[in-house]
Parts: sequence; structure tokens; C-alpha cells
Amino acid sequence: YWTYPVFAVIGMGGGTGTWNVTGGTVELSNELYLGGCTSGTEGAFKRNVPVQASHVYPGSDRHDAVGLLSLSGGTFSVGKDLIVSEDGTGTLELKPGANLTVGGNLDARAGSKLVIDARGYSGKSQTLATFGGTTQGFATSEPPSRMS
Repeated sequence: YWTYPVFAVIGMGGGTGTWNVTGGTVELSNELYLGGCTSGTEGAFKRNVPVQASHVYPGSDRHDAVGLLSLSGGTFSVGKDLIVSEDGTGTLELKPGANLTVGGNLDARAGSKLVIDARGYSGKSQTLATFGGTTQGFATSEPPSRMS
């Protein structure tokens, strides 16, 4: 069981970030930025991080962060908004056993990807994700061709 009190960023400043959740419970009380965040958000992040951080992150002038959130078990909840591809590209991957709840809006911007592995749900009806609302949805989804 893991609770994170401030907003989280997966992939930032031109870097790559990956979270693979296969079980347990993850609760984020604020926003989740998947695939980068803008410098204004980054500044707020630096003010709230309880560790030493330089005034300018290496690569903070880059806008090509890559973030992947892969859920294949457990419970993952975001208290506020899920923002995908704000300052890069973000991929949300839902596999059998995924359970995602977002209390706020889904805001999937240009470059966002949704990958669903529906092979484990043959003939079954199941909710993989619940959102409080949608600012922008995913333009397209991809088949699980690259999944094993």
C-alpha cells in the first residue's frame, strides 16, 4: 500500500519514466502527469519535493519526455486529474487485472496513447478504468500487438 501526497510526474525534462503496477494499492491524492509536465508545473513540483533539487533540472528546456504507466493488477487511484502528454508523450497500458480510478478528469493531449490488452476478458464484461470526467480523450487506441 503506497500513498503519495503531492502530484506525480512519470517522465520529465526530456527523460523517460515507467511505473509497472502488478499488485497492491497505489493512491495519489493529487494529479498525475504521464509524459512530462510544463515548466510551471515543474516549478510547483520542485517546491513540493521533500529532497534537494537544483533550481533547473537537467533537460528542463526539453519537451520530449516519455512516460509509461502499465497496470496489470492491484488498484491504482488518482485523486485529481490524469494529464497525459502535457510536455512529451505518455502511454497508458491496461492489462488484465488493471483497476484504475481517476477522481478528476482525463486530459489526453496530442501524442497520448492508450494500449489495452483485452485477451484476458474474452466473453466477460469488466470496467478497466473510471474517470470523473474527460477534458480530452484518447484519439485512438492500439491493439496489444507488442505485448507478450
